[in-house]
Amino acid sequence: MPLPFLVFPLIYGAGMIHEKLLKQREIDHLKKQIITLYAEIERLKHIISEQKRQLNEINMRFSVVKSYLFITKLKYEGMSKGLLYQQYALIEFISLSKNKINNVELNESENTFCNIYSNLIEHHDLPAGAYKSIKSYILEKYSCEIETASFPDFKNLEKEIEEFSNVA
Repeated sequence: MPLPFLVFPLIYGAGMIHEKLLKQREIDHLKKQIITLYAEIERLKHIISEQKRQLNEINMRFSVVKSYLFITKLKYEGMSKGLLYQQYALIEFISLSKNKINNVELNESENTFCNIYSNLIEHHDLPAGAYKSIKSYILEKYSCEIETASFPDFKNLEKEIEEFSNVA
């Protein structure tokens, strides 16, 4: 009679141990999957940040090309008033855009100029002093060229824009 009392608890205990071992294997497998998923999440975050950087660069390059088209449009429409300022503004915008893409810090006046000029190109409504701000910034940088009414050479600029608009 004492034998069945000992056998049933032993069988029950062995079953419990076996079940815990099976669950531990499953737990270990799930832990490995979690580690793999976290690694995949980090990889995807890196991909997303790189794509955001590339998108910002493409947007900046698009703005440069669009600003060149804006100047070309003014030129072909025969609008000579302000054309000289706009051409030098384009040159400055391209230069500052390159600096932004290359992660060079811009000072406050350069940032302000870039923002206003970008809004001008995008046909956004500009505040009343925006045009004066562009004009004063350009006069500060290119006063000698503007006083002598010397137009910038666009032959090299067109080549530069073409190189600049090629996405790496």
